[in-house]
Amino acid sequence: MAIIGAPAIDRANLILREYDGVAALNPSAVFGKVTLVRFFLADTITSCYAATVYVTVPGPPATILTRAKTADLGGFAAGYHEVVTDLAVEPGDYLAFWHNSGGGYGQHDKDNLGGSGMWLRTAAGSPLTGGPGFSWHPAFEPSLEGTIIETVGYSQAHIIG
Repeated sequence: MAIIGAPAIDRANLILREYDGVAALNPSAVFGKVTLVRFFLADTITSCYAATVYVTVPGPPATILTRAKTADLGGFAAGYHEVVTDLAVEPGDYLAFWHNSGGGYGQHDKDNLGGSGMWLRTAAGSPLTGGPGFSWHPAFEPSLEGTIIETVGYSQAHIIG
């Protein structure tokens, strides 16, 4: 079992709704499946997606990330959550999220100082499509973590579908 992403804890700052956020801490080191995603929310959200992504063109000024697999996690109240998923990963993949609130703030927890870094992109109405425009924030760290069950052999993480 391996971990991808940053610890899912109550953090000091927030990410507003309709942003793609990608945790830079603990990219996948193995082929496998993300079977559990954990996160902490400061506010109620109406929809949340998790995805695995990989860097196709490194920045600066902006990085292009490509979506590998996406899971619709649903809506949630504020607080800590664990959701069962089935997201294929390959070595070098990162864990990402997008959320909406149905008109409210719908905030996801993050730290602005002392983190290991994350990519952010405004993505109104477009959950985790990948592409250009991700800006790097070296001190940010989201509350977003996954558990990977390692698989032996070929992964289909980067076959879009």
